[in-house]
Formats: sequence, structure tokens, C-alpha cells
Amino acid sequence: MKYKDPYLMTDEEAKAELYKLESKYAGPYGSGGNNPMDSRSNIEDMLSLAPRKQELRERLGREYWQRTKKNVFNSERMPEKAHRKTILQAIAAGKTIPSEVMADYPDLVQP
Repeated sequence: MKYKDPYLMTDEEAKAELYKLESKYAGPYGSGGNNPMDSRSNIEDMLSLAPRKQELRERLGREYWQRTKKNVFNSERMPEKAHRKTILQAIAAGKTIPSEVMADYPDLVQP
């Protein structure tokens, strides 16, 4: 399936598509009774959607490395050590870390 570039989408379009994708297999049986463990094709479908969901989350600033330490702790209870690791991985991958996130880790340097 050919998708629209997330950076050419409005916030509303990106949020709507992400919601639709995340709802497909949400909960134990999904929004439509789609248990991803029911069949191999469901598992393959769920895995095939992962890169698109990541693109949309990144576009909307929802990846852990795009959020402050306080934000991920308050919403996800993510420990500082785990958050720091996602920041280091994102830096190694060449991602641009927001300045407010880098402020949480003044000892880290972004190239």
C-alpha cells in the first residue's frame, strides 16, 4: 500500500491514521475482534504496519526520544536509564533530538 508522506500530512490527518492503525489490534481482541494471534496473516499484517506507525508517531513527536524525561515518566513510568538509552540510540541513528529533551541530559552531545 502506498502511503502519503507523513510530513506532507496535517496533524489531524496523521493523528487519524495513527489512531486507525493502533486501533486495529488494540486490546486482547482488537477493535473488530482481530486477535493478532489468531492467524499468521494477522501477525504479518501487524508487523507490516509497525514501520508506518513509527513514521506517524515520529511525525507527531510521540517517540520516546522526542519527549522529555518528565513526560515519559509521568505517562509511561519509563525509568530515566531507559529513557537515556532511547536518546543515545536516536543520536546514534542520526535523529535530531529536540532541545528540551537534550536539556534533560546536559552531558550528552548531539553531533
